Amino acid sequence: MRTINDASPDLWQGFMVHMLFAVSLLLNPRVSLCVSRASQKAYDYAVQNFLPAVYRHADELTQIQADLLIALHALFSPSTEKVSLAVSSAMRRCIVARLHSFEAEPQQTDAAAHLEAQLRRRVFWSAYVLDRLASGVLHLPFSIADDNITVPLFDDINEAALLDGTFTLNEPMTRTEVSSALHRCRLSQIQSEILNVTMRVNFDIDSAAEWRLYILTKLENWRLQLEQVSDSTNSVTDPRWHILVYNHCLLYLHMPTKSNVRGPAGEWSIRASIETVKIFRQFQARRVVPYPVLGLISQFSIGITMLYCLWATPPKFRTEVCSPKKIFDAIRLCSNTLAVMTERWEQTGILADVFELFTTDVLTAEYDSSDGPSRAVPGISAETVQAVQVRMQRLKSLVLNKTVIRMIDEMLTQERPSEEGVDAGRIGASSNGLEALSLCSTDNNNNNVGAIDQGATELAEQYAPAQFFDWMGAAYTLSDIGPEQAIGVSDALLGFEML
Repeated sequence: MRTINDASPDLWQGFMVHMLFAVSLLLNPRVSLCVSRASQKAYDYAVQNFLPAVYRHADELTQIQADLLIALHALFSPSTEKVSLAVSSAMRRCIVARLHSFEAEPQQTDAAAHLEAQLRRRVFWSAYVLDRLASGVLHLPFSIADDNITVPLFDDINEAALLDGTFTLNEPMTRTEVSSALHRCRLSQIQSEILNVTMRVNFDIDSAAEWRLYILTKLENWRLQLEQVSDSTNSVTDPRWHILVYNHCLLYLHMPTKSNVRGPAGEWSIRASIETVKIFRQFQARRVVPYPVLGLISQFSIGITMLYCLWATPPKFRTEVCSPKKIFDAIRLCSNTLAVMTERWEQTGILADVFELFTTDVLTAEYDSSDGPSRAVPGISAETVQAVQVRMQRLKSLVLNKTVIRMIDEMLTQERPSEEGVDAGRIGASSNGLEALSLCSTDNNNNNVGAIDQGATELAEQYAPAQFFDWMGAAYTLSDIGPEQAIGVSDALLGFEML
């Protein structure tokens, strides 16, 4: 075996070569388990033989890029703890290097300084997207608050213009190599704004109607610009990953509970969940989806959300959106997705097992209640309760998301809501952004909009609850959206969305 000269100042380059090889193998969804083992060997060799040289000889920006590669590799491990620690470590190094601070950027007096500033921004926003991704799926605090970030997004400039020193800005509405990545970063900022509120300890899920309407306005404006940054000529990445994250934002915005699930919150959750499951499963069937653990956790969480909405909503209060057939089809797709993904890691099989246990009981109850609304609807069986509780400790350590755990706990320990026990006044009291949209769509003078600008009111009038998802329904075909482009070293971070 070749002897490695530990004193060589260029030794850090060996780390980059081996890590790029290790990560690229994992990004190919068609790889076999033996190839995954080869990726792990390349990773182990890079860390054991070259990582110390990175921290001794490489510049600060290169060190952070090394941390990002480690975080990206961690996304394909079965440990959510490893993912959260690796992502947080990369972001903390960005903070120490002050990449989040505009004031710390070099004065852009020449081409070299301008290039360095753009590289700093690209590295930071790659780490930012990863941090918000992990925070959303696992329901963990951010590594840095948005209020502390002063550096702007990187410029919408092609790589060639950066490297040749011209820094030519493109005309507005002109797509570049990084346009899609920029749009993804903007969605991460909206997602961060949502989670910054909904993850507060004192946040009331059944309140904040005006704030939800404001966020819906921002999401809709973002969605309307998606077509401008799409590129159907590149099959490496696909803008439909944007749609998946968009749907997750809607789920973070409307978290179903027993008190609000019979209203618009349940409708938002069901619509977004069904569409997400369909797109993800279609990608999986085409074998264009790699095997990231956050994707597995998010699909499990969405499946539990659909089952919870069925469990908590008596048939009398279901709209067409919440019809059992639509949800049953989505649950079947979700079950198939979990079965395929958990085959990769034996220790994650608990997710598929728990999902199947709940699916059997909830869907059996649906068939039992089909004779009429007056028939008693059974809850979760004692056998299922016992089987899930035995797995609960391991499940919590893997999922982490306290909202998902709360829904599981309620289905295990509480009685299934009945039609007779529904308080109509309470349903009306649990207003949220969607109910505000409902009111605004029928009353142009509605005062619930409050301080929200006229644009939000017009959006509410145009996108009433039953209409808002039309673009995701029959009028929307997945083939309408072409693949997106990504950028340089951050292709996998910003393009291949880990959901």
